[in-house]
Amino acid sequence: MAIPKPDLRTLRWLNNLTGWVSTDAYSTAWVALVPALENREQPAWPAALEYLRESQLPDGGWGEPTIYYAHERTITTLAALRALHTWQTNYNDQYRIERGLQALNRYAADLEREPHEPVGFELLLPMLRNTLSPFYGPQLPTDKWE
Repeated sequence: MAIPKPDLRTLRWLNNLTGWVSTDAYSTAWVALVPALENREQPAWPAALEYLRESQLPDGGWGEPTIYYAHERTITTLAALRALHTWQTNYNDQYRIERGLQALNRYAADLEREPHEPVGFELLLPMLRNTLSPFYGPQLPTDKWE
């Protein structure tokens, strides 16, 4: 059964939305994982990958740039790494991944000092860890995540 293509005219209203929610690296990483309908070997929205590339933080991770919260940065960085690893459509993606892995190790040291973890962290961390472990297992701070 063929999946119908959306009528882009009906989606134009999205361009006019205004509000309090802005783009974030975590949500964008999930969008970046979606393959294109016409070619499953390509991302549906390459602009999402470009956003991830441009929003990598100076410390090598991803997340909220103005507030440091190790739990949020850990999950966001893992999601961004998964998207970049899945596609690797840019020659610098491997360098970005390496910087992200280094940031994860720094964030892991701060996790136990934070009084709270976000809802779902205990579910998201193992899932993201398991998807990346076959490729980057020794570089992930799994001993600090236990």
